[in-house]
Amino acid sequence: MLDAHPEIGWVRLRLPNIHHLEFDLTRFDMPDRKVVFHPVDEPYGDIHLTVSR
Repeated sequence: MLDAHPEIGWVRLRLPNIHHLEFDLTRFDMPDRKVVFHPVDEPYGDIHLTVSR
């Protein structure tokens, strides 16, 4: 974005840190390959990022 728009001097992002836990498929008599995840109900803090020229 900074390369495409020289009039922008900085960008700040704030994102919720949402954890995703493994979903146990064995309860459905399926093999659990540990590839299915589900998000928790609440975020665990925030992730902040600032990029400037």
